[in-house]
Parts: sequence; structure tokens; C-alpha cells
Amino acid sequence: PYWQDTCLLYPIVSDYLQSLFPAAHISQLSLLPALDQGLDDWDAVLKLVRREIASLDFEPEKVYVSHQAGTPAISSAVQFSSLAKFGQQVEFLVSSEYRPDRTRLINSSEYLSALRLQEAKALLDRYDYSGVQRLLCANRKADSNSGLENINRLLIMAIQWNFAKFEDFGKARGDLARERLTQWWWIGYEAAYLGVVRFEQKNTVEALFHSFRSIEGLISMWAESTYYPDHININPKNGSLDLKISILNVFEDFLGDSKQKKMRCEFEEKKKIGLYSFPLYELLRRTKPEWRQDPHIATVWNTAAPKRNDLFHRLRGLYEIDVFEAWNTKDEETWKGRVLGCLNFISGQDFKSLKEASLMSQVHAELEKAIENL
Repeated sequence: PYWQDTCLLYPIVSDYLQSLFPAAHISQLSLLPALDQGLDDWDAVLKLVRREIASLDFEPEKVYVSHQAGTPAISSAVQFSSLAKFGQQVEFLVSSEYRPDRTRLINSSEYLSALRLQEAKALLDRYDYSGVQRLLCANRKADSNSGLENINRLLIMAIQWNFAKFEDFGKARGDLARERLTQWWWIGYEAAYLGVVRFEQKNTVEALFHSFRSIEGLISMWAESTYYPDHININPKNGSLDLKISILNVFEDFLGDSKQKKMRCEFEEKKKIGLYSFPLYELLRRTKPEWRQDPHIATVWNTAAPKRNDLFHRLRGLYEIDVFEAWNTKDEETWKGRVLGCLNFISGQDFKSLKEASLMSQVHAELEKAIENL
């Protein structure tokens, strides 16, 4: 009874409108609520209205939407759903039954901007920087909004970072990060923080990948940039590292352990060996024997490397607990602490959190503030 009266009025309304607009095609969209939900139920009405408006299959030049409806729930749902489907084509019709002369049209731009702003904030919370850029900056005019110009500049950096293009990200950050960018270790922390972001996005595969990659990559940078540049070759095609046989002048029995006899023979035959996995870890262990007193670094070769290889060579689901167990931890905070501890050991730094160590966390905070101030 609470909706059927309006439904039964449709023939009268239709005949009246047809007399005023004889060339128009008039059709109704009926909102038929479930038995246990009325048309004053906000969530239920929004689903009903979105479904009906989504069923409209045409591309109009203009859409007029009544600003009033029988219930606030319907009114809001119609406005929201119309904007979501038709965007800038929408104009709101505001009328007064007592003062027809006050009927007027309101452009949807402010409503649409507010809607997009809320959606952009939600996308930013999920670190979807490309989505935020499409939503806020895709149709911007070159000099129309200095706030959007700054947001777009920050988003370009964030997108580069999100694709692990850390060098490009650092260059774009420029003078604000000049001191950090002179340090050989800074990219390792960015890669690790990217792993944290992927974890927040529930992307456990990439969370494990980036956390492991950040540490093994940083060990490689440590060897190349600090201790052993004269004993390392860089492959010009793919950037991979080879350890030259000359390292035996530093460590005469390098790879001489009986368990690595085959690897040692290959090393002496080819006069080089790929600097990853065991040879890489062994180089760090030989150079920094204090690793035995560190509570974190041994996890890399004792647990993380074998687990990583096992998980990545099988097509199976990867759960949060798998990420933790790969680092011999039990929850998110201890996992992040383990990765941070390994990075600090390699780099000699003393950061208290991966977020503190990342330049991207600062860019994200600036984006939040800039979007809030739009």
C-alpha cells in the first residue's frame, strides 16, 4: 500500500506528459520493494534504483532529474545513480508546487565533483593512484585548477612508484629527496614498503615477492656499490650481476664448502657465477660475520628463500599466514619488523618503520592533504 498508490497513478501522469510532449517516448521504471524492505530503506532503495537506471540503454545529450521524490531515500538514490551513469549530462530540476516561477535547473558539476572526490578518497585509501588520476585529472584543463595541477604531479610520481619504477619516482621527487637519493640503499626500502602496500591491498603474492626482492636486491646493491665493485660484472642486456673469479683473491676458499663443490667447479670453469641466491648470501656472510648476532638476517637464507622458491613454483593459493611463515613470523607487525631489520642490517641504517623509511609515504600523505583541500 505504501507504494502502489504512486504506481497506479502512472497512466494519469503518462497521459498528462504525452499531451505536453507528443513526440516523446514515455516509459516507467517501477521500484518494487521486497516484502521485508520498504522504500524508506536507504540500502535497499539504492540497489533498486541503481538496477533500474543501469538498465537504461541509450546515450542522451541531457538528462533531467527531479531533485525531489516521495522519500529522501528515493531522492538520494535517483540523484546518485543518475550521476554515476550519466555524469555531466545530468541537470537537476528543482521546482515548487506553490511557486512555479521558482522552477529552475541546477548543473550537476558540483554534485559530480563531490561524488568523484569521495570516490577518489576511497581509491586513494586502496593506493589506486591510476584510478584517482582518471577520476580527478583526466579531463582537467591545463591551468584551470592549481590544486589539481599539484595533485596530478604527485599522482604521476605515485604511479611510477606503484609500478616499481623507483628511479623515475626519485627523479620526479627531485630536490625534496635529494639527500636520500644520494644513498645507495634507498631503493631497497621503497621496494619493501611496496610489499607492505600490496599486503594492505590483500595481494599476498606481490607482498611476498616485493618483501623478498627488496632484501636480495639490496644485498646485490651493497656488493656492487660498496665492497666489491671490482669483482662484479653487470650484464648490459638485463642488468643481472656476475661475480668474477677474482673474488678468490679476497676469499680463497669461496664456495669451497663440500656441499657447494659442484658450484665451485662451475665457478672455476666459467670464471664467473651469477650473483644471486647462495653465492650472494655467502658474500654477505663472509664480509659481515656479525650476522650471527642479528635476530633477522639469517631468516633470508634459512626460511624466506626456500619458502619463496617453493611457493612461486606452484600454482596454489597464497594466504596471509604464508607470507608471515615465509619470514618466520606470525603476524603483520612482526613480518614488517623482520623485513625492516634485514634492510637495516644490510644498509647500516636505523629506521624504526618501513613507512618512515619510504619517500612514497610522504607523497601519499601530501596527496591525502591536497585532495582534502580541493
